Formats: sequence, C-alpha cells, structure tokens
Amino acid sequence: MMKKSKAIGFSLVVMTVIGFTFLVTGAAFAACPDNIAAYWKLDETTGSPYTDFISDNDGSVATGKVAPTAGTGTVNGAQLFDNTGGSETGIDVPASSSFNWAATDSFSIELWVNTVSAGAPGGTQVFMGRYGAIEGMQWWVGFDAAGNARLYLNDGLAPAVSITGTTSLSDGNWHHVVVVRNGTTDENILYADGVVQDAAASQAFSRGFDSGASELNIGWLNRAPFYHFNGLIDEVALYDRALTPAEIVAHRDAGALGDDYCGGSAAPGDAPFPDDTISLWQLEEAGGSTYMDGFGDNDGTGNADPTAATGTVNGAQNFDGATTGIDVPASSTFNWAETDSFSIELWVNTVNAGAPGGTQVFMGRYDANQGTGMQWWVGFDTNGYARLYLNDGASSVVSITGATSLSDGNWHHVVAVRNGTTDENILYADGVVQDAAASQAFSRGFGSGESELNIGWLNRPTFYHFNGLIDEVALYDRVLTPAEIVAHRDAGLAGDDVTSLRPEPLADAGADQSVTEGATGVALDGTGSAPNVGSSSIDTWLWEQTAGTSVTLTGADSATATFTAPAVGTSGETLTFRLTVTDDLGLSSSDTTTVTVNDSSVVPPPAGGGGGGGCFISALF
Repeated sequence: MMKKSKAIGFSLVVMTVIGFTFLVTGAAFAACPDNIAAYWKLDETTGSPYTDFISDNDGSVATGKVAPTAGTGTVNGAQLFDNTGGSETGIDVPASSSFNWAATDSFSIELWVNTVSAGAPGGTQVFMGRYGAIEGMQWWVGFDAAGNARLYLNDGLAPAVSITGTTSLSDGNWHHVVVVRNGTTDENILYADGVVQDAAASQAFSRGFDSGASELNIGWLNRAPFYHFNGLIDEVALYDRALTPAEIVAHRDAGALGDDYCGGSAAPGDAPFPDDTISLWQLEEAGGSTYMDGFGDNDGTGNADPTAATGTVNGAQNFDGATTGIDVPASSTFNWAETDSFSIELWVNTVNAGAPGGTQVFMGRYDANQGTGMQWWVGFDTNGYARLYLNDGASSVVSITGATSLSDGNWHHVVAVRNGTTDENILYADGVVQDAAASQAFSRGFGSGESELNIGWLNRPTFYHFNGLIDEVALYDRVLTPAEIVAHRDAGLAGDDVTSLRPEPLADAGADQSVTEGATGVALDGTGSAPNVGSSSIDTWLWEQTAGTSVTLTGADSATATFTAPAVGTSGETLTFRLTVTDDLGLSSSDTTTVTVNDSSVVPPPAGGGGGGGCFISALF
C-alpha cells in the first residue's frame, strides 16, 4: 500500500453514515505538506475556538488572558496579540501527542509574524512555545530584546539550545519564521524569511520534548513573566519532520502572495483510512526486515524477524513465542497525553488451540530508557483471554481482562479504546465488549522520548513473546465507535482491510461509439458514474484525451463533454478518452472509452443488403 500524504479541503462537513464519523471535504482539495501535524490558520473573527485544520488540536483563549483580536494576515486573517498590562492576550492548545516529540524525533515549527509598528520590543517575546513545569522541558520561538528571531530548546536535562537571528524583524512588516530540528543529525536551525539565521549542529538531547499535561501556547509562554507577544501572528504549523530549505523558501514565497502552506494541485487525501489514523501495519511483507506503516512513517524493523504467513487480510506475520518481534522507533505520533483519546486495533491467531500458560503481548510499549515506568500493552493472559494494561508510571494503572478465551487457533479481532475525556477504557474482542474501567484518570501521559513500540513482544523482562499470527495492526488518535469496531471486524472476516469501508467511486465513461469526421457535438457521457458506499456524491469530473488526433473538449469538468470529430484519413482513426471522478471523500477512480472516427468519403455498406447477390449504386446528382 502506498503511503498517504495529508490533504485537506477548507470546506468542511461532518457526515455520519451507518455509525461512522467521516471528515468530508469540499470539491477543491489542496495537497498539504507531508507529515504536517497541526495547522492553525488563525482566520477566526469571533474568538475561540482557533481551529486546527489538520487534526483535533483546536485552541482557546488562555486561562486568565484576553482573546486576541482579528486582523489582516499575510494569508486571509490573522490574530493580533497584545502585551499591555491587564490586557495580555494568549491562545492555549491542550496537551497532545501531536507535539510530544521524542529525543530523536525530527520536527519543524512554522509561522508568520508582524509587529505592526517598528521598534525593538525591549524584552523577550514568544510567538509560540511550551513549558512543562513537571518535566522542566521547554521550547519556544520568539523575539529577543532587539527584535531578532530566537529559538530555545531545553529537554529539562541536557544542555539547552539557544539560537538567535542576525536581523531584526520588528519593523512592522510580515516575516516568515521557521524552526527545524533534525533528530537524526542533531542539527537545529532557525530561518527568517527563508534565510538561515544560525544553527546548532551537534546538540543531542537525552529526553524528549513531551509533556502529559502542559498546553502549547501561542502569543505567550506559560512561565513567568509570560513573555507576551505584541503584534500579529498568522499561519502557525507544526510538522513531524524537518522541512527542507527548498520547502521553506516555497512557503515563504507562497505566503507573500497570500497563499497558504496547502496550496497546490488537487489531490485525494486520507479518505480511505478511518479518521485520525496514526499508523497501519498490514504485515504483508514476504521477506526482509522492514515492516511498512501503510499510513504514516512509522516503519518497523524485525527483532528477530517473524515469518510470513497467511492473514485474515492477505498476508500476516508468524511470531514464534521465543525470539521474534518487530520494533517501531519512538515517535510523537503515539506519545499520548493523559487526556488524549486513542485506540489500538489488531487481529491475532494462535494457530493451535490451547491456553498460552503465561502472559503474551501482541503489541505494547515500555519506557525503560527514561525510567518513568510507563507501559501499555494488549495481549493474552495465561488462559488466553485478551488483556489490556495501562500504566502511566506515576500512580495510575488500568488492567482489563476479557471473558472469553481467544487461544483456539482461529482469527480474532481485538480492540482497546481509551477515552481521555471520560476516562473510560474498554477492551473489545470480536466486536464484543469484554470489560471496561470507566473512571480511571491518569496523572501523566503515555509518552517516551526514546522507547520503541513493540509488536509481538514487550521489551521488558521476561519479554512476553507472542506465539502465533498477527495481522492488520492499527493505531488511532481517537475513540473508535462500537459501530466502527463491528464494521472493521466484519470487513476483516471477509478478507478486507479498513480502507475497504471507504471504496472508491464507480467511474463510467460510457459506451464506445463511431462517428463521421466533422461531426459536431460528439458527446462523452459519464452520467453512469456513481458514488460508492459511505459517499453521497461525485464532486468533480475530469475528461482527458489519451490517444488520437487532438480535439478540444467542451465541458471537460462536467459529467458530459463534447467535441467536434477531426478530419481523418481513409482508414479512419480511434480516439481514446479517460474520465476521472472524485467523490465527496476525496476518493477517485477512472474509466476509458473510445470514439472511432470514420472518413466521410468512404460510404459505409447498406444496412439491408438485398439478399447478397445484387449491387448497391450510389449516384450523386
């Protein structure tokens, strides 16, 4: 399966179909940069919420602060922040795994700022940042006292990174500021208006930039004396990777023209996947040591490699219960805060019937490297009952055990759900609730700066290796609904993965036809095209000619296109046309049709024929 890039349209509708909640975008999609984690356009004119157009990280007016006022941005609207005593403004975004970066993660922070009036600010001001009072972690990007851009990174343990620009940006004009952290090379770079200001190329960190409780701040930093910004902020974005210099320049140039980061040609988005999918390991690999994340960038590595087998959906991996496992490197995408909701989904099969006789882990994570004691896992107990274990490493533990043994040699669908809003934790097996812990809150999150995620084992003695098959492993940044869980189960039993629940539309380019050269109004009829299950409409049509003498298509963006047949030789010619339709979920499909164009000087045979022995005479008077 190809990996998907984020895409979003800015006409948003929420549609509910047979219990599923889909994010449905308008007809005009725009391709957003890969691995964009959050994007606050700050176009709001009436205050909270300040919408995250990529994920669910909407902001609100900070506690004890005043709402910023709407202003004119470099791209549509912006927010005007004030640092006047008694009128300080600020926006807070709740703690989220979207910006819980591990020590080895790469990330980028991007925004536009404008001081409105020229003049040095006279003190540090923060555009955007985060301070974890418990962890001692903080990062922020802002101005120094002279109005030069500044980046500060501190994991609460290792030496901090502090980078200051060389050019004052407090001149009353719009400026594009980008921070890049490369977790592979340990390079940290500050850009202003597409130009590198300074870099700290060798600073590694011993822990990550994650916090279970601390909010992200825009226009201030929640640490005394709060470092309020005075001016406009627009187009704030976070990425789970290092933006390239070319991308940064392109974003700068686009913003200067009034275009956002998601400008570009139309492209289908993540519609085939359930909303808020983090990762999907289909485990169909027939060999090698890489196990691809079909949605994101969290590819796994064998440790040691399981063996290929037949799954409930295509292929699966067979774990030997002793040495095999898959490791996925630490990632902010599954660094869940204590108030985050998430779901864990997979299929398992013990191959042989019989109780395992000890705990076995299908999938889990243990924070050994940072010593927090955090762990979570889904697996079997000694009787072969499904089990969910959640431990934040502080004081709170959830342990839920199923009521039915699954170690019978058949495929079983297992889902664990954590609702961070209600503190409900639920374990499902084959679509049926096994048990629930409805009231367990946590005091810290399930994040780790360094510890990998394990499939088929848990990296904690005695390692709890699973003996059997695992298939279709998925993580989600939200609660899967009971209806979705049942639908996923039914799809898997039928040999279909979760993307099958959002099938592509049915494109129909119409029947092949024959016409005579010079014929006008030759119609290409795509009205037989139709949306598929889960979709309500075909939103865009695109007719393209793929072979033959070029013609001009009228109505190429509608269900029916027309053209005038071109002049052809005595042998005629076949023209080929392709119709691509896109539905309201952003899914596309194509179909082709042919039009044979005949030479008008060649008279076709008569329809009748006169018994086959006569002749046909054509006379022109």
